[in-house]
Amino acid sequence: GVDLTLVSGRPVSYRQALYRAYQVQRPEAPLGLGPPLNPQVDQGAMAAMAAPAPMLRKAFSAARLSPGAAPIAAQAGEAEVAFHLSQPVSLANGHTLSLPIVDETAPAARVAVYDPQTDARHPLSAAQLVNDGKTTLPPGLVTIYERGENGAVYVGDSRLSAMPAGDTRLLSYALDQNTTIEEDDSDNASLARARIAKRVLTLDDLTRRRAVYHVKATAPLKLVVFTPKLEGAKLIAPADATEAEGRYRVPFDVKPGEQSFAVTQERTDTRLVALAGLADADLAVYAKSGAIDDATRESLQKLASLRAAEAEAVRAVGEAQSRISAITADQMRLKTLLGAVAAGSDLAKRYLAKLDADETGLDAERAAQDQRQKARDAARQAVESFVAAL
Repeated sequence: GVDLTLVSGRPVSYRQALYRAYQVQRPEAPLGLGPPLNPQVDQGAMAAMAAPAPMLRKAFSAARLSPGAAPIAAQAGEAEVAFHLSQPVSLANGHTLSLPIVDETAPAARVAVYDPQTDARHPLSAAQLVNDGKTTLPPGLVTIYERGENGAVYVGDSRLSAMPAGDTRLLSYALDQNTTIEEDDSDNASLARARIAKRVLTLDDLTRRRAVYHVKATAPLKLVVFTPKLEGAKLIAPADATEAEGRYRVPFDVKPGEQSFAVTQERTDTRLVALAGLADADLAVYAKSGAIDDATRESLQKLASLRAAEAEAVRAVGEAQSRISAITADQMRLKTLLGAVAAGSDLAKRYLAKLDADETGLDAERAAQDQRQKARDAARQAVESFVAAL
């Protein structure tokens, strides 16, 4: 005559020793009269805060049980599921009693689950179970039978996690050695788009991951492939996939024989590059890229041309400065040699003539240097003006 409720969940539970004697030291409290009381006049209270909503609890109808078993009513809370037997339970000493808590028919279908983390060559045979009942199914072990020509045959065990009403679970129970799968993965990155605004080149880099699954099967089957998610990416194909634990679950309809299926993911990464600091080599690459629109590519090509003209002007200034430095060094050498020879000698006259020629050449180089510096400044200004106008 025991009223029995079975609970599935993870409630917080403690033990406490109630029969142990505890000696608690109590501090002495002095007799305090305190100051005279002078209560304040009540000015009324603020509106009370709304009471917290009660924990949602939902009652379910009794499940269908085998003959002779007491019906059980299921009740679900936020953290647990309780199955209450509507009739008292009587159990003789030394006996064991098993009572069904759920006796219903649920939709199930055979599928194959390919999880490379479990087996890289064969998928797992699995049952796709749908809880179309009105109560959560508790976690536990599941024994799976398949009905065939010779009756029900045991095919394997699986584990079931807590399964709320309306959810679907994949119950893997054996290795499908009649189906083999080989996987090919490829990642590639390319420039997808470029745009210019406020002296900044914005580049969109496209990363594409394509996983191809080569399947060889002896019978038609529904295949579910577990494939890792590319961080920050979106699934491009196929579209009918779900997500779980950081991976996609992608279904495919497999026919007997050999065939291939592909899963494609794409991610776009954006880079910001200041045009003023863009290296000439990188600018040349972007200016030739077919992934950039015509207007942007033409702007980059024009900028590359202006930067090349600026680089040529800078090189010309550098070469002129080198020649001026060489002439100046030669003049210092000649002045040193003049001090070591007799005045009026043929060698002294020779050194003086060379000094005069160097001075003439130095004047010409300095004049040309001024023009080259002006050309360099003009080329630099042309680059800055073009970038500012983009």
